[in-house]
Amino acid sequence: MATWWMLDGVPQKSRSPGRALARSATGAPVAYIVAAVRQVFGENGIDLSGTAATMYAAGAPVADLASARPGDLLFWGTPSNIHHVAIYIGDGKMIEAPHTGATVHETTVYYGDFLGIRRVLP
Repeated sequence: MATWWMLDGVPQKSRSPGRALARSATGAPVAYIVAAVRQVFGENGIDLSGTAATMYAAGAPVADLASARPGDLLFWGTPSNIHHVAIYIGDGKMIEAPHTGATVHETTVYYGDFLGIRRVLP
């Protein structure tokens, strides 16, 4: 089973031990995706305290997916009602837990009510 972990602030996929960010579709469920995002960045020395809205406000805007880098955060909703956040991992893919209790997994970035991309890594 592949494991996600951070290396120099960038999510990495590896079959070797490391700091677990998420597992494949058979991985552990998460109670609240913002908490998972906060935890993985915190384990790597980046403080993302607060809500999805404060993470969105704190990050530097990224113009579009073509400009996104692994580790950028993706948001859905409206500026006053952000309801979802995921971590971009490159090649049009992200890691997310689509709802409370869902398994954290890798998937293709989808748009729906996509709000935008923010860079929080230095």
